[in-house]
Amino acid sequence: MVKRTLMALWLFMALFPQLLMAMEIQVRASRNPVSLTESFTLTFEAQGGVDGDPDFSPLEKDFDILGRNQSSSFQFINGVRGHSVTWSLELMAKRAGTLTIPAILFGKERTAPVVITVEKGHAVQPDPAGGDPEGILLEVEATPSHPYVQEQVILTIRFLRGVEILNASLTEPRLSTGEGVLEKLGEDRNLEVTRGNRRYRAIERSYALFPQSSGQMVLAPVTLTAQLPGSGGGSPLSDFLNTPFFSNIPQLGRPGRTVRVVGKPIEWNIQPARPDFAGQWLPARRLLLSEKWSPDPPTFRVGEPVTRVLTLQADGLTAAQLPALPERIPDGLRAYPDRPALEELKSESGVVGKRMEKIALIPNAPGSFRLPALEISWWNTETKSREIARLPERDITVLPGTQPTPSPAPAPVVEPPRTDAPAKPMLPVPVATGESGNGGGYWPWVALLFALAWLTTLGLWWWRGGRARMGKAACVSAGEGEDGALPLRRAMERVRIACQAHDPVAARAALAALPVPLPDSPRLEREMYLLNTVLFSANPPAWRGDGLWEAAREALRLSSVAPSSDMAVLPPLYPA
Repeated sequence: MVKRTLMALWLFMALFPQLLMAMEIQVRASRNPVSLTESFTLTFEAQGGVDGDPDFSPLEKDFDILGRNQSSSFQFINGVRGHSVTWSLELMAKRAGTLTIPAILFGKERTAPVVITVEKGHAVQPDPAGGDPEGILLEVEATPSHPYVQEQVILTIRFLRGVEILNASLTEPRLSTGEGVLEKLGEDRNLEVTRGNRRYRAIERSYALFPQSSGQMVLAPVTLTAQLPGSGGGSPLSDFLNTPFFSNIPQLGRPGRTVRVVGKPIEWNIQPARPDFAGQWLPARRLLLSEKWSPDPPTFRVGEPVTRVLTLQADGLTAAQLPALPERIPDGLRAYPDRPALEELKSESGVVGKRMEKIALIPNAPGSFRLPALEISWWNTETKSREIARLPERDITVLPGTQPTPSPAPAPVVEPPRTDAPAKPMLPVPVATGESGNGGGYWPWVALLFALAWLTTLGLWWWRGGRARMGKAACVSAGEGEDGALPLRRAMERVRIACQAHDPVAARAALAALPVPLPDSPRLEREMYLLNTVLFSANPPAWRGDGLWEAAREALRLSSVAPSSDMAVLPPLYPA
């Protein structure tokens, strides 16, 4: 018993130094104080190992973790084996002041807190003599400085560097006060600039900002984080890699350090819309209102559509900001508007919004009409004045239609019955009964003769391979061709019935059921445009199918589609 106790005590005394080392976790910073604009290295070293992985999440409250690394080492001193594990973190403080690195858990082990002093660092902008300690600048500009609400503000961010960098990242701009819409303009641009007595390579990025409310608006500071070649924090490995031999190998020498440059915030006092401005508020650099016609020049004729294309284009406004164009159509014309098309063009100078509206005009009666002028009021942000984009009024003459209007058929003349001649008595209509009367007369024999003739013909068809022709005839009698599609004549007959009934849904279905597509023609295209406008409009107008039927007939005459043999049994669709 005493022997076993002595043995356990001896083992405890031998392992006691290693147990003390296992509980010791050292924390050290590469330097203290540190700069707010520069990263530093925080090292955790455990002698003998730990019983769990570390949890570094408490550091994220006051520091950005830019990188992390873990290494292990083994050593023998006086025959005693030693083991240590090191964690290296590259940190950058989020704010200046006295910050505390909290206790970090390594399983059941806990480190001691460490106090770090964070200084504000050097100024962002260079001095007049061109001094720039890091060789990195960040410029933020905004034009105009006193914008109106919904006026476009061009935000330009430039990253200037006079030294080589390993990598860099830039935060996206955001508003800390006020409401606005930010849109990126194009791709980044590379250029060279001069500041003071120093030349820089620059990357320029532009945004369009549209304030949505008047009052104060503040752009939060934009932050640039860049990794520069240089010392890695004073570790033996870093000092060894910074020797002249390894400094020429980018992958090994000068592992680099991270710096942060914070841009200046920008404040605006957004002006409200002008109180003396009537209509929708449209602040823009330029605004144009134009029109096109199809056909050009337009020829107006009763029952035939003419398409008017109105385009509103604004330099400094998005397409969503452009208003709908007023519809002022005189009596005697019917208007069928299409869905407006919106488009935006973006460049480094800003956003150009475009709104295009197509309107089909169909005259109801011949004569002279006047299309009223169109006017759009807008605010010129360059001249600070109200302007009007205007399309002048247009006088048009509507010609009679090409298709004559059918005259009503004359009423039939009913002759009064003659009184000098006796009226003929009406003959009774024979009704078939189940009784045969006189045995049916000669009619049963005639029916039997025709049945025998039909059976004989059927036998001859079967003997000569007429079985396939019978299947084709069955398809024709059912109204279908060999491929299951309606024959062209019967399909066109359905189109005619739907058009004369002025049923747009049935007309669209009948056109879709045609076995062959009709060839394109300008007239048929206009009629299909009107049909689709009626079908897909929220408030569909009244539709008449006479024009579509005439256009389909005309397209069929011009086509090279020949009627098949199975259509010969039908009467002509277009009698001369």
